[in-house]
Amino acid sequence: MATKEVEALSGFEHGARRIRGERFSVSAQHAADLERAGLVRVLGDGPTAENPSTADGATSSASPADQASPQTIATPSKRGGKKAKAAASS
Repeated sequence: MATKEVEALSGFEHGARRIRGERFSVSAQHAADLERAGLVRVLGDGPTAENPSTADGATSSASPADQASPQTIATPSKRGGKKAKAAASS
């Protein structure tokens, strides 16, 4: 059976509790299903001698990338806007 190494994009339950950034191996079919659900990112084939990140069950010592901050747009002040023109008196 072919295995794929995946990285959790968010925390979820799949046989065990998976946390965001955790790398683990699953079958190719499970990898496809989890990726389709938006829960994981497929990294490639299972652990190898060059990539032993989950071969012994240990997690990688590298820090996972953090999400970008949402873009903020400046809004005008509620009290600092233009003043309304007064009605002209005759």
